[in-house]
Amino acid sequence: MLTLSFTTLLRNAVFTLCFLAGMASISGMCFAQGAKGDAATIEEATKVLDLRTLARPTTAEPSGDRQMSSMTYNTPEDPKTAYKFHQDQLVKAGWKELPGTSLDAAYASGTFQKSGYTLSISTTMIGEGKTMVALTNHGNIEPGKLPVPKGAESVFANPVTAIYSINRPVDKVEPETRELLKKAGWAEYGTNDLGDEQKVFNMKKNAVLLNIMVSVSPVEKDNTSIMMTPSLMPADLPAPAEAKELQFTPMYKTLTFQTSMNYEATAKFYQTELAKSGWKSTKPEVSEGEDDFGRSVGLMVFRNPAEDMITMDLKKIEDVTDVTLKHQTKAEWKEEEERAKEAVKNAQAAEEEAREAVAAAGEEMEESDLARQIREEAEMEVEKALGDANAQIAEALKGIPGRSEKPKAASKKNADRKPAAKAATKEMATGKQSSVGTLKVGDKTYTLKNIVAYEIDYYGDPKIRVYLSEKPANMTKLKTSLAKERSDDDFNEFQPQVRLIVNPEGSIESYELWADNLSVSGNGSLDGSVEVQDGRVVGSAKLTEEGEAGDRKYMFDFKFEANVIPLPEKAEGDEE
Repeated sequence: MLTLSFTTLLRNAVFTLCFLAGMASISGMCFAQGAKGDAATIEEATKVLDLRTLARPTTAEPSGDRQMSSMTYNTPEDPKTAYKFHQDQLVKAGWKELPGTSLDAAYASGTFQKSGYTLSISTTMIGEGKTMVALTNHGNIEPGKLPVPKGAESVFANPVTAIYSINRPVDKVEPETRELLKKAGWAEYGTNDLGDEQKVFNMKKNAVLLNIMVSVSPVEKDNTSIMMTPSLMPADLPAPAEAKELQFTPMYKTLTFQTSMNYEATAKFYQTELAKSGWKSTKPEVSEGEDDFGRSVGLMVFRNPAEDMITMDLKKIEDVTDVTLKHQTKAEWKEEEERAKEAVKNAQAAEEEAREAVAAAGEEMEESDLARQIREEAEMEVEKALGDANAQIAEALKGIPGRSEKPKAASKKNADRKPAAKAATKEMATGKQSSVGTLKVGDKTYTLKNIVAYEIDYYGDPKIRVYLSEKPANMTKLKTSLAKERSDDDFNEFQPQVRLIVNPEGSIESYELWADNLSVSGNGSLDGSVEVQDGRVVGSAKLTEEGEAGDRKYMFDFKFEANVIPLPEKAEGDEE
């Protein structure tokens, strides 16, 4: 009796499906004929399709991601109608729809090809009367034709994904697959190690990003599965071969990594690599300076003939250089500049309104609790708005010909204003708000650049809470909780964050953190110190050893300074 393995059965099934669909099939691989040649560059791919210029239906919501290589948006149309809109659009533009289109009431998907490029569309119902539409350009590389270790058998391949099975362990297959791809001209572009049984890594060639997963086969436990999926990058941002902790974020066209190279060597690498695609640095050397904590930082700006911009921010952290590259088209940085100007205008208007309101109340009059709360909140919002505006302008104007890379700070008209009359409670201090550092959970790193500090009653004892977060805190919600409960028990935000408890003497007693659905609290391996003086906190906090919760590790390291929001006075008759 002849016994066939699962791999053989699946390969034969794929062959049959390919034959019936009229598609090519080689060694169990099923694909439409595509272009021959190397991985596409941004310029080559844009000539075939630029999703930034592809029309969307009039019913599409204005929000969503829209890049050269991908587009997502929501629409009230049902999945079938949403799919048909782009189906008709692409066929009219010369794209060929491949066999395998799926259409039903809740979901639709299909794949198209033109000039060797593959585009996938999916429309998914995400709620009553709402459909999410996603279009992805996978570039011009057929994954089924990429090199794999000897003995690997193809069990499935189409223009988007190729899957192989091989009777060897993961720890042998993964490095060999990397080396084969390197020899074929692919460069390493980040790793996500999920354990001994699953290795995920990216390789890059020109503007095509290849995601590879090497894992224990879900069907044949003695076998290893290799899955390859290409996609077109929205921006071609190269990286040095020895880059560590590399992470590329397509939505924001941002690349971050760490390197042992110094500023000069890093600059030379990018001046050489980016010149190959027409980019040139606006200055021959890195512009160096110091951040607010005296640490070395650097900046270099690149431009191309289309006046697009790549900014490279450098930061020295112990013996490594932290590198962040961000790509912006001319339209994007111009829009950001306009938003920054509008932010300054709005901040100055809010500042003037707050100043006039306080002046009208009379500097000699004692403020009510409500008036004081309104004034303090207005002043904090103005301070933050001005800071954000200056940061946005600085980012937008970096390297723009004829413009300063360090813009003049937005004016603060009330800098010389006399302090308001002393209220029933202590006044809130004024000064710089700053948080510099990161929170790491698993393989993800979060930059928590927002900070607010405030007094609380902590189980009957006066404490200071230092709240570090990825996005600005909801001050209205926080102050409502402080006024009602004299604590932040009702102040909960589901965003990456670290909360510290500091006693009046400046000792950090404990921490709480939340990110990616992981919640941890404790005081083990906690190191740091805080100076509490004149209504402000200035200090640092970090974990000296990685913490571990389940299968994920976590770590944080911050330096910060902030004004402390005082607790409102208890009204007469309040219970202790």
